[in-house]
Amino acid sequence: MFEFELLPNEMQLEVLKRTEFRTVQSMKIVSKRVQQFITVYQKYMMPIPIRQLFITPEKVSFTLSHSNEINTINHEDIENFLRGAKVELLWLEMVIGSELEPIEFLQSILKKTNFSQIACLKLGSSKMECDVAKLTDLMKSSSCTELVVDWRFRVPENFFNELSIKKLTGLTIGNQESPNFYQPFKGENFRKFRGDWMELGANQLRTSDFSTLFKSWKKGEIHWISLYNIVISFPVAELLVLMKNETCQKSPTRWIISRDSDETKDELEICFLQSTNFSKHPSVVIRQFKVSEILW
Repeated sequence: MFEFELLPNEMQLEVLKRTEFRTVQSMKIVSKRVQQFITVYQKYMMPIPIRQLFITPEKVSFTLSHSNEINTINHEDIENFLRGAKVELLWLEMVIGSELEPIEFLQSILKKTNFSQIACLKLGSSKMECDVAKLTDLMKSSSCTELVVDWRFRVPENFFNELSIKKLTGLTIGNQESPNFYQPFKGENFRKFRGDWMELGANQLRTSDFSTLFKSWKKGEIHWISLYNIVISFPVAELLVLMKNETCQKSPTRWIISRDSDETKDELEICFLQSTNFSKHPSVVIRQFKVSEILW
């Protein structure tokens, strides 16, 4: 049985958001129905679609994309059930007190699975500092371009300079004060990022970095921004001056930048918020919208 009560609070919340409560109460080993699904996919050599894969040093749990059942297997059974799978989210949680290097441990579990893809990797907790080179290799081999780093996960001091930021399409880090004392995210790191999703906590960005972002977006160097949620690391007054000079103001806390793209018009919405669901600190939230067709 899957011991739901022993999961970290964040994991419990995530499970509850993704499944019905009666399903959570009946977490179990792989059911016959799910086994039949897996058998069909393996028979026709199709990648098994997994919505969420949760790995700890004790167990492996997963939910298929078209099922609400949360199934649990042992590490040694992962090859039989999940070989060649396509994973939307892989969530790693190291138990309290574990002395294992987290990425090396994860590689040891995944080496027999030959996953076709891992869309997003979430690093949930670890006492031991991770090896960024191994992390880079793992993400490259699994075609993973989205990374979520929880504040409980230990990363090295020079994490952002060692990480291949330019290859990421999504990055979430710093939702709380981190005990890891890694060097803050800086403008030189920001300029390398060309993804569409970013949630960034405490950092050392300046108004000039946002100005560069707006110019790059207008030139089309950044194709799409689904969401940038970035904690402000400079006085709000400086943000207001920047917005006045480079955007069109729609309200006291909302601004717009526009660009023409093919036969459509794109708008970049910039909002100032005192807090968000990501951080309790004042933040800038940036989103892109397609407005309308350009009439010739």
